[in-house]
Parts: sequence; C-alpha cells; structure tokens
Amino acid sequence: MILRSPLLVTVLGLALLSGCDLERNQCSGLGQTTCHGAEMVSCSECDSDTIGGGQYRCWIPYRGVPCPNYCVEAEGQANCSMTSAPVPECARDGNACWQGSPVECLGGFPLDYGAFAPCEVDAGETCVNASCVPLADSGAD
Repeated sequence: MILRSPLLVTVLGLALLSGCDLERNQCSGLGQTTCHGAEMVSCSECDSDTIGGGQYRCWIPYRGVPCPNYCVEAEGQANCSMTSAPVPECARDGNACWQGSPVECLGGFPLDYGAFAPCEVDAGETCVNASCVPLADSGAD
C-alpha cells in the first residue's frame, strides 16, 4: 500500500520531527524511581543529539541517589533500605521498631535515610511504638 494522502504524510513527518519516539522511552512516567545496583534513579526527560530526535524519557544514573546499604523496590517505587529482604517488624507500612531502633517501613523494608540512630541501650533506652524511651517508661519490668 502506498501512502497517497498528503495530510497523512505530513502528520507522520511532524510526529517524527517532534521527537515523538515512544519506542526510545526507557521508563513510563516522569518521577518514577527504580534501582540501578545500590543507587536510586528517577525517570527524567532526555534530549537526543540527533536532528529530529527530540525528547524522550530515560533513567539518568549520574543523577542517582546512592543508598548506604541496599536499594529495594517496594510498592512501585525505589527506596534505600537497611535490608535486602523484607523483615517481620515491617509487616505494616509506617513507623516501627527494628533491631531496637525506630524506623520507617514501606513494603516490608526498614527504610534507610543514612541517619540510622539506634536507641541508647547503655543509657537505659528501648524502642517502644517507634520511639526511643527510657526503659523505666516502657512498661517493661
């Protein structure tokens, strides 16, 4: 079949020149995150160096956020975690105690923001309801 419609040829040509190259997109939506090794990267707009290449969505590793321990994907997003596998203490999303320290949990993982601060056991603290409290106030005998 030969394209004989000047309008159709014009529309297809403009789509190519505008950078509407959906097959080059590496990710589906801007701001989406994924793990590349121990680094979180996000979906960004990239420019092509070729004439008519236009913009497309890509992962930009050099703009990644390095994770101190592990990069994990849970609930459709990448996060830094202190573990490579889910832990029972993080069965529910939100705040919890894990290994004697308050943590934020997502998808079963204790999130790691690089400022992991365990409760000071030597000072008589323990983790209760995701907070460090004096052992005397914990309700434990």
